[in-house]
Amino acid sequence: MPQGSPLSPALFILFITPLFRALEAYTGLLTVGIR
Repeated sequence: MPQGSPLSPALFILFITPLFRALEAYTGLLTVGIR
């Protein structure tokens, strides 16, 4: 996909959201385990 395409931000959000949620769940488990 060319840089500057109008679809780029939407695809970025679709790609990054599951990663962010997985990281959030993983760090949430870590903080629960530490307490």
